[in-house]
Amino acid sequence: SGGYHSFMTALSRRQQWSQVMEVFELARAQGVSMDDGGENEGGGCLTADTVVYTNLITACGRSYSVEKALAYFQEMKDLGIHADTVTYTAVISACQRAGLW
Repeated sequence: SGGYHSFMTALSRRQQWSQVMEVFELARAQGVSMDDGGENEGGGCLTADTVVYTNLITACGRSYSVEKALAYFQEMKDLGIHADTVTYTAVISACQRAGLW
């Protein structure tokens, strides 16, 4: 439900980066839809949008998990989700923290 999205955003605001990733992966493991926002067999949805993926990329960057940040960025592109300036800044910041920029 929208609860996953709101919860992830709240965790990001509190800078609880590892929990942001945990909630996303938990939702995915429970069969929550990540790409269409529709109800599915898992009984819920999490509309995979720019905000969700930017939060994930930021969380990875702040946790020094640049490989995971880049994987989420690629997943975002594969799903056809538009990256904005904030997303690109999060990717660059993740790379910078890892000494790749």
